[in-house]
Amino acid sequence: MDTGRGGSSGDDGLPRVVKATPDDWVGDPWYNYYGNDCSGFASICWGMPERFDCRRFINDANGPQNYCYAISNVGELPLDRIKPGDAIVYMKSTDNWHIMLVKEVNILAKTITVYEQTPVNARERNYKDSEYSAWNNAQVIRRRSISDDGGSEPPPNAPSVSISMNTFITQLGTYPATVKAVNIPEDPFLIQVEVYAHDRLLWSYTYEGHNGFNYVNVNYPSCGVRQFLVLFYIKSYSDIIYLQRAIYVEYVGKQESINEIEECKSLQSKSSVEETGDLLSQLAVKLKGNVLYVEGVREAIPLSLYDVVGREVISATITPSSPHLDVSQLRSGIYFVVFKGRGNTQVKKRIIKF
Repeated sequence: MDTGRGGSSGDDGLPRVVKATPDDWVGDPWYNYYGNDCSGFASICWGMPERFDCRRFINDANGPQNYCYAISNVGELPLDRIKPGDAIVYMKSTDNWHIMLVKEVNILAKTITVYEQTPVNARERNYKDSEYSAWNNAQVIRRRSISDDGGSEPPPNAPSVSISMNTFITQLGTYPATVKAVNIPEDPFLIQVEVYAHDRLLWSYTYEGHNGFNYVNVNYPSCGVRQFLVLFYIKSYSDIIYLQRAIYVEYVGKQESINEIEECKSLQSKSSVEETGDLLSQLAVKLKGNVLYVEGVREAIPLSLYDVVGREVISATITPSSPHLDVSQLRSGIYFVVFKGRGNTQVKKRIIKF
């Protein structure tokens, strides 16, 4: 087996699995060997130079794109764009991810047939709409240099973005990131960066961007967590989202003190809303099953729900007597609740539907 220490290659230059031997189990076998799980299975099938875990697949597809690239935004499963050989990655829980390889998609029947492995067996499985709609934060990614019907590389004029940044940090604070944007229809455009931990917004900033290389900063506050989700939005000045990418960052430094954790809790409560008015800033949202509850409603307030590409999916008005909203029609994924107050003031809150 080729684990990055040498091995054979096919005619297309991709590494090939030859034969596993005891010598392959050097050091930590879980990472030096491909492993007997979903990401190990995908690493073998895609001919990766070494084992990739789910987070590493996502980070490469949304970042440098050395081996794969994103076909969809996070939270989208575009059946008309998914091809055999693509991979679907989704989050089962905060620290539990799953990756599958697509065999075929039936758009009329709304089914996806995949190859997947959960220790210790690999299998073929057919998923219905009611099942894959529940995949949280699902994203479709595609291996580079694998051709099925004339090429799997993105069209030459398609908008694209790749992000180069540290995915392991030893100290908290500000780190640089490079955003390479190509063929964005509007130039200049906006690059909005948001940092989350445990589904709470910790920090955000919006930069002006141009096609080409853009240099931005990402800030990781002290808050007693080890994993951060960084979202990058490439959007127009009129708030049209062209592309959205996610990078997962792990903090490997020392544990913060109790005081630093308490400071982060205060920061989380302040940064979860924009400072646009006392009434709106006091609202809190909670998603329980298929019902969105809004706390702190003292008068009728219009609201809209948007998906990650900026499409309005629900528009309604909540009142003190009816401060809740049925969202059963929404698929799993990331959504933004926008409350609209007097004088065109707005407050945006992020929710994740499982």
